[in-house]
Amino acid sequence: MSEYQLIGAGLAAIGTGAAAIGVGIIFGNFVNGALRNPSAASSQFTNAIIGAALAEGLVFAQKLGLDPRAFLKVARESAAQSQVMDIKGPKMVSGDYTPHGFITQTRKDFLLMLEQAGARGQGLPLAETYVSIVNGCVAAGEGEFDNSAVIEEIRRRKPKTA
Repeated sequence: MSEYQLIGAGLAAIGTGAAAIGVGIIFGNFVNGALRNPSAASSQFTNAIIGAALAEGLVFAQKLGLDPRAFLKVARESAAQSQVMDIKGPKMVSGDYTPHGFITQTRKDFLLMLEQAGARGQGLPLAETYVSIVNGCVAAGEGEFDNSAVIEEIRRRKPKTA
């Protein structure tokens, strides 16, 4: 791997870490859990959003010409390291979407969160974005796949024109 690719991997890892930090700050203000089990809402919200940020970082790294496995290795050794990265990252890189958690289940839970937040006058833009991603997965027939399959929908996304 050239020094430019290593620099690119490092920059992509920093971007993924910044997304994870932003999610943590936003989640810190996420007061009312919208799930039937409020204690589960916190970890599910955080894990899903961090997983989507990781998928986005992996796709971006690959578009930059970096090896996703090498990017994941660099990211796992950075401040952005997380359990989600350790568990879902290898599944994303290998394309193994044997379910540990179903996209359809997570979608249902996020829709409940959005409903409860809306009833309290609170918008959840990250949750709305995540629902858009998992809706794409469901439309592509990936609803019964593991949540790590969100990387496939992110790969399908094209840039929006201004």
